[in-house]
Amino acid sequence: MPTQQEDNALDWVYKICTISFAIYGGIVGLFTILTYFKKPEDIGLNKRMNILSRRITVLDHKTELRNERTGRVEDRMLKIEDRMKEENEEMKRGREEWKKEKEKMNEKRKRERE
Repeated sequence: MPTQQEDNALDWVYKICTISFAIYGGIVGLFTILTYFKKPEDIGLNKRMNILSRRITVLDHKTELRNERTGRVEDRMLKIEDRMKEENEEMKRGREEWKKEKEKMNEKRKRERE
Protein backbone atom coordinates (compact mmCIF):
# COMPACT_ATOMS: atom_id res chain seq x y z
CA MET A 1 0.00 0.00 0.00
CA PRO A 2 1.58 3.31 -1.08
CA THR A 3 2.13 5.95 1.50
CA GLN A 4 0.40 9.32 1.44
CA GLN A 5 3.52 11.01 0.03
CA GLU A 6 3.86 8.46 -2.81
CA ASP A 7 0.16 8.76 -3.55
CA ASN A 8 0.45 12.56 -3.84
CA ALA A 9 3.49 12.21 -6.11
CA LEU A 10 1.59 9.83 -8.42
CA ASP A 11 -1.35 12.23 -8.52
CA TRP A 12 1.00 15.04 -9.58
CA VAL A 13 2.56 12.85 -12.30
CA TYR A 14 -0.91 11.96 -13.63
CA LYS A 15 -1.96 15.62 -13.57
CA ILE A 16 1.20 16.78 -15.37
CA CYS A 17 0.88 14.04 -18.02
CA THR A 18 -2.80 14.79 -18.56
CA ILE A 19 -2.21 18.53 -18.87
CA SER A 20 0.75 18.09 -21.22
CA PHE A 21 -1.21 15.70 -23.46
CA ALA A 22 -4.18 18.09 -23.45
CA ILE A 23 -1.94 20.98 -24.50
CA TYR A 24 -0.24 18.87 -27.17
CA GLY A 25 -3.61 17.67 -28.51
CA GLY A 26 -4.96 21.20 -28.54
CA ILE A 27 -1.98 22.50 -30.50
CA VAL A 28 -2.17 19.66 -33.03
CA GLY A 29 -5.93 20.05 -33.37
CA LEU A 30 -5.69 23.81 -33.81
CA PHE A 31 -2.96 23.43 -36.43
CA THR A 32 -5.02 20.82 -38.27
CA ILE A 33 -8.14 22.97 -38.24
CA LEU A 34 -6.24 26.04 -39.42
CA THR A 35 -4.56 24.21 -42.30
CA TYR A 36 -7.78 22.42 -43.26
CA PHE A 37 -9.85 25.58 -43.53
CA LYS A 38 -7.22 27.62 -45.38
CA LYS A 39 -8.45 29.22 -48.57
CA PRO A 40 -6.70 28.25 -51.81
CA GLU A 41 -5.44 31.84 -52.14
CA ASP A 42 -3.61 31.46 -48.83
CA ILE A 43 -1.72 28.41 -50.05
CA GLY A 44 1.50 29.25 -51.84
CA LEU A 45 1.81 28.91 -55.60
CA ASN A 46 4.33 26.08 -55.33
CA LYS A 47 2.04 24.06 -53.10
CA ARG A 48 -0.89 24.58 -55.48
CA MET A 49 1.26 23.47 -58.40
CA ASN A 50 2.34 20.37 -56.48
CA ILE A 51 -1.28 19.50 -55.71
CA LEU A 52 -2.25 19.97 -59.36
CA SER A 53 0.68 17.92 -60.61
CA ARG A 54 -0.23 15.09 -58.22
CA ARG A 55 -3.81 15.11 -59.51
CA ILE A 56 -2.58 15.10 -63.11
CA THR A 57 -0.21 12.19 -62.49
CA VAL A 58 -3.01 10.23 -60.86
CA LEU A 59 -5.25 10.89 -63.87
CA ASP A 60 -2.42 9.93 -66.25
CA HIS A 61 -1.89 6.72 -64.33
CA LYS A 62 -5.60 5.91 -64.50
CA THR A 63 -5.69 6.51 -68.27
CA GLU A 64 -2.57 4.35 -68.68
CA LEU A 65 -4.27 1.55 -66.77
CA ARG A 66 -7.38 1.95 -68.90
CA ASN A 67 -5.26 1.90 -72.08
CA GLU A 68 -3.45 -1.19 -70.83
CA ARG A 69 -6.77 -2.95 -70.27
CA THR A 70 -8.12 -2.04 -73.72
CA GLY A 71 -4.74 -2.80 -75.25
CA ARG A 72 -4.78 -6.23 -73.71
CA VAL A 73 -8.23 -6.84 -75.17
CA GLU A 74 -7.02 -5.64 -78.58
CA ASP A 75 -3.94 -7.84 -78.32
CA ARG A 76 -6.11 -10.83 -77.49
CA MET A 77 -8.35 -10.11 -80.45
CA LEU A 78 -5.34 -9.78 -82.76
CA LYS A 79 -3.88 -13.03 -81.45
CA ILE A 80 -7.19 -14.80 -82.00
CA GLU A 81 -7.42 -13.39 -85.54
CA ASP A 82 -3.83 -14.46 -86.28
CA ARG A 83 -4.52 -17.94 -84.95
CA MET A 84 -7.67 -18.20 -87.08
CA LYS A 85 -5.75 -17.09 -90.19
CA GLU A 86 -3.04 -19.67 -89.51
CA GLU A 87 -5.65 -22.39 -89.04
CA ASN A 88 -7.37 -21.39 -92.30
CA GLU A 89 -4.03 -21.49 -94.13
CA GLU A 90 -3.27 -24.92 -92.67
CA MET A 91 -6.70 -26.15 -93.76
CA LYS A 92 -6.09 -24.82 -97.29
CA ARG A 93 -2.70 -26.55 -97.39
CA GLY A 94 -4.28 -29.73 -96.11
CA ARG A 95 -7.00 -29.59 -98.80
CA GLU A 96 -4.41 -28.97 -101.52
CA GLU A 97 -2.29 -31.88 -100.31
CA TRP A 98 -5.38 -34.09 -100.10
CA LYS A 99 -6.37 -33.13 -103.66
CA LYS A 100 -2.85 -33.92 -104.92
CA GLU A 101 -2.87 -37.28 -103.14
CA LYS A 102 -6.35 -38.02 -104.53
CA GLU A 103 -5.17 -37.19 -108.05
CA LYS A 104 -2.13 -39.47 -107.61
CA MET A 105 -4.35 -42.29 -106.37
CA ASN A 106 -6.72 -41.77 -109.33
CA GLU A 107 -3.76 -41.88 -111.73
CA LYS A 108 -2.49 -45.09 -110.10
CA ARG A 109 -5.93 -46.67 -110.43
CA LYS A 110 -6.13 -45.65 -114.08
CA ARG A 111 -2.70 -47.19 -114.70
CA GLU A 112 -3.69 -50.38 -112.91
CA ARG A 113 -6.87 -50.65 -114.98
CA GLU A 114 -4.98 -50.21 -118.19
